[in-house]
Amino acid sequence: MKPNYSITHLRNIMENSVKEEMLSCDLIISNRGRLRDAISFIGEDAFDSIPILEINNKLEENIEIKSSNDDTTKIGIDISLIDRKTLAGLFSTLAKVALKYQFEIRIIYTLAEYTPPSGESHPNNNVKPVSNFFSGWSSRPGLPILSIVGLGYERDKAIGAVEFLESSEAFLYLPKSNEQRYYSDVMKGNKRLIECYPDNHQFAYDLESPTQTILSLDAVINAYKNKFKIVLLPFGPKLFYALSLIISVHHPEISVWHVSGEQDDTDSTQDRSVSGLIGFSFCISNSEAV
Repeated sequence: MKPNYSITHLRNIMENSVKEEMLSCDLIISNRGRLRDAISFIGEDAFDSIPILEINNKLEENIEIKSSNDDTTKIGIDISLIDRKTLAGLFSTLAKVALKYQFEIRIIYTLAEYTPPSGESHPNNNVKPVSNFFSGWSSRPGLPILSIVGLGYERDKAIGAVEFLESSEAFLYLPKSNEQRYYSDVMKGNKRLIECYPDNHQFAYDLESPTQTILSLDAVINAYKNKFKIVLLPFGPKLFYALSLIISVHHPEISVWHVSGEQDDTDSTQDRSVSGLIGFSFCISNSEAV
């Protein structure tokens, strides 16, 4: 059983304040690219005085060095070019260190310019929890499965995962942004799954309001966690994936699953032109120490 964590002080970070929010951090974690990481987009010279940690094996050590027992350490994380498996590892590391220290985490995400879906369909080669930390647990084995599914360009992969889990119920989260074509493409690519569930099991979430989305996830989980084993399937934007990891830290009994066989989010196609910046902030600590 995982420790209990306190997730508090949720707030959105608007595009016009992203630079200021990042500059006031004690350190920034990023996977640098040519175009799509936030530091490159804003301008590297502005960050000369702030430690920038690249993803490596010494993250836990470096985070502990910057942490203080007395004050809240502010950590900025640009998730834009961090692949999903690595992001899950990073969040579990932060949760581990948060047992001793208090953190304010500022998640930054660069919105890429619109590109249409490839139209390709990849088989679900492997469907499993993203890691042991996010595998969940249940005090009542045998409960039926409820899937919370984030939808994206992954054509027919979501319905395959829901069927694989033999889900008794599902709630669908559809991403909306200023780019209407993206929403239309997601609806079209997931038509078979969407038609399986009523409107009250479908939520159109605003990418520019992450806190509203995580509060919605929290409400669904609280309403159903005593009746179902809840599995999060965070397809679609990486921002929804990050929100799923955070809500799983807060609700350790639920699990976050990954489907292999989808387009590799480590490849160079992710590092493309940026249309905007969004983000959100939250505080995390050991609830027993609060």
